Amino acid sequence: MILDMLEELNIRYWVDGGWGVDILIGEQTREHRDVDIDFDATSETILIDKLEELGYQITTDWRPARVELSHPIHGHIDIHPLIISDSGDAKQADLEGGWYHFKAEYFSEALFEGRTIPCISLEAQRIFHSGYELREVDKEDLKKLEEMGKSKPVQEKIRINNIPAILYGSASDKLYLYVHGKYSRKEEAEHFVNIAGRSGYQVLSFDLSEHGERTSEPYPCTVQNSVHDLKEVYSFIKNKYNNISLYACSIGAYFSLLAYRDIKFEKCLFLSPILDMKRLIQNMMKWSNISEEELKEKEEHETSFGETLSWDYYEYVRNNPVGKWDSPTFILYGENDSLTEKYVLDSFAIQNGCTVDIMPGGEHYFHTEEQLNYLENWLENVIK
Repeated sequence: MILDMLEELNIRYWVDGGWGVDILIGEQTREHRDVDIDFDATSETILIDKLEELGYQITTDWRPARVELSHPIHGHIDIHPLIISDSGDAKQADLEGGWYHFKAEYFSEALFEGRTIPCISLEAQRIFHSGYELREVDKEDLKKLEEMGKSKPVQEKIRINNIPAILYGSASDKLYLYVHGKYSRKEEAEHFVNIAGRSGYQVLSFDLSEHGERTSEPYPCTVQNSVHDLKEVYSFIKNKYNNISLYACSIGAYFSLLAYRDIKFEKCLFLSPILDMKRLIQNMMKWSNISEEELKEKEEHETSFGETLSWDYYEYVRNNPVGKWDSPTFILYGENDSLTEKYVLDSFAIQNGCTVDIMPGGEHYFHTEEQLNYLENWLENVIK
């Protein structure tokens, strides 16, 4: 009832406390005296008025830090107003006139009984369960969170400067950054997670613009926007891990080559990478029978094979060629790849000392059972 009400009122919220732990775990593990709700402080009056309308009465009023309300049937609710910045960071008043400060990545969501519910992240739960004498119930909650991390990969939905992402796996000092390709989404990383997780890696996957949760955003998937987003994501992880590796597919590899040209990863894995976008666009011009001059005049051209050629995009690509790539790199390439020509692959691999595996009969898009099995075997060999 409470969650439905919050969503009907369009109030931003996250479940905290014991219920927040159970939501992360994915099932109710114990009885709860109350439900703790962190919420946008700009909606405080609306929320309290609505709760009182439903029969709740204020029993503890420690504003601006927290308010507890009770209902004779529905029990207790403990609400914590948060002042939320444009970056997603937040602060909550303490009882001594100061502030608690919370990072944007502390605010997550998890799947519980078929419903995706905003909640405090696993990292935040660990932090909030420190600095005071824990009750037995708090110790049990922490123990359950640790057991959950050991028994199944943790999945935390987070936002990195409004870029939707998922952090997979138990806490580790090793991470693979996963950059998907066109027509994909962050959840496609799950197969990769199963393999990388066996070697102790966490995996961070995110949606490129116009993909996954971002299909309705007025923010096109241009090379400029994608390079910007990849840099934002790397800034988020660079000081959190001792060992960062990269997995990128198709156009995700191309964006990575531009965004991360000055970064040396522990290891890079590229699947069907686009290595020369200028060459690819020129090929698409030939396939569409349009010259550079005509594209410049038209600015955009819709092709018969579903791609939109853009002069602005092409100009950026021409002025920002892929340079030297210093990270140890392993490439899986399909023999019949129609987007990256073999000589382009050979030139890049020789220049940058890459290790290349070519699947006989393979295509740019690995999707058949045979291709996926080949991909899985390759991943297991190069990750370990």
